[in-house]
Amino acid sequence: MNILIVSQMFYPESFKINDLAFQLKKKGHTVTVLTGKPNYPKGDFFPGYSFFKPNRESIHDIDVIRVPLYPRKNGRFHHLILNYLSFVFFATIIGLPKVLFKKYDIVFSWGTSPILMAIPGIFAAKLKRKPHYVWVQDLWPETLSAVGATKNPLLLNIVGLVVKWIYKNSYKILIQSQFFKSSILKWGGKEEQIMYYPNWAEEIFEKDKSKPQSQTQDFKILFAGNVGIAQNMGLIVDTARLITHEKIVFHIYGEGSSKKWLGEQIIKYNLQNKIVLHARLPVEDMPQLYRQHDALFVSLKKEPAFEKVLPAKVQTYLTSGVPIIASGEGELNRVITASGAGFCAPPEDANENFESILKLYKLTAEQRISMGIKGQEFYNKYFTREHLINQLEDNFKKAA
Repeated sequence: MNILIVSQMFYPESFKINDLAFQLKKKGHTVTVLTGKPNYPKGDFFPGYSFFKPNRESIHDIDVIRVPLYPRKNGRFHHLILNYLSFVFFATIIGLPKVLFKKYDIVFSWGTSPILMAIPGIFAAKLKRKPHYVWVQDLWPETLSAVGATKNPLLLNIVGLVVKWIYKNSYKILIQSQFFKSSILKWGGKEEQIMYYPNWAEEIFEKDKSKPQSQTQDFKILFAGNVGIAQNMGLIVDTARLITHEKIVFHIYGEGSSKKWLGEQIIKYNLQNKIVLHARLPVEDMPQLYRQHDALFVSLKKEPAFEKVLPAKVQTYLTSGVPIIASGEGELNRVITASGAGFCAPPEDANENFESILKLYKLTAEQRISMGIKGQEFYNKYFTREHLINQLEDNFKKAA
């Protein structure tokens, strides 16, 4: 099949859509990607890229068409709006004429924030008269309100109308969480359009079969990924302030809008021995890093929209064999509880979160290993990459 993928983010930015594109190519399909100039997460163009170049490149034999966009810069609201809208504009005006001369069987839009990036994908599908798929990673307009980007009802309703148009003009709406369904239906999606399609862990995580290896005196808890508003860094600060004699240390690897604030809180409350900040590491280093810790931490801010989300890092955590400490409701709580891979506390409850950590801390090494194995078994049953990509490929063939 000939597949057009539309995604504002793509390699060398590190996102799930890279893995999907590369795997479809390996399975013998012709893949073209319409994307922007890489600038996530730091907000500046990657070395070798600029507003004007390159406009086309081949990555793993995939034809990648790049359009200009306004970079994210420091991630403030007005910069993000310009970043989002500039991609939609340039992908439609400049990108579509460059990709439409090819034949396509499927057009696939990756619907992380912002889901607006699906707009040029829908135009392409209509012009080629082919099915359009959108893989919804974040719920809009709910996420805009949840992260505090805007509470303006008029603006949220306008975004809601755009989202309704996107759903209406999509053949299939893929949802990464079962809890997304009610929101999709609310904004005009139809039952027959919706397909549960969770994230998976990249190949490097699935193939790594090494065992957990933390042997230090400290009980090391790892948080890896975006250090932002949605991830509720305040909970880590509040939890660390409850730690007294226990040798429990948080290690934070990543970048994001809350990292500077987090550093300030560490100094303010003298938490240098309880929270250690590290730079973001390449994905190739993460499997080994996970296994050098005693627990893996994931949290979400208390918001109705986030009750429906399963952070993509959960799947990578499950592959590691390391127990998970989670703070959240809805889908996150469901997966952690059903898997038996760890403990989940209510969001923004530092006392309950600390109790979860203490429970895990007091377990024997054998008990913690058992929890980690349960997580791996749950992943192998529901989230393996081969199974999910084969499932999507079969659906593509039927639609085409």
